[in-house]
Amino acid sequence: MCTPNIDSPLDPKAAHTIEHIGAILLRNGIYKDHIIYFGPMGCMTGFYLITKDLEFELIIQIVKEIFEQIAHWNREISGAKEEECGN
Repeated sequence: MCTPNIDSPLDPKAAHTIEHIGAILLRNGIYKDHIIYFGPMGCMTGFYLITKDLEFELIIQIVKEIFEQIAHWNREISGAKEEECGN
């Protein structure tokens, strides 16, 4: 998402929003049994996606599709309420 030490890092609020939407899409998607983790890097320059038993080319396709869906998200953000997340 950002080049470390060159680009400005992501705003933590934006990264957290992307994390919530992306995690919901991945955990409920067709590859849900292969998703272990999706979340922001501590440096706020990108995200980790940890999977199991998926080919690298498929992971690239999944990431592109997920970020396309995130970019066009127009629904409530799941887990955004204080009692659901606390952040």
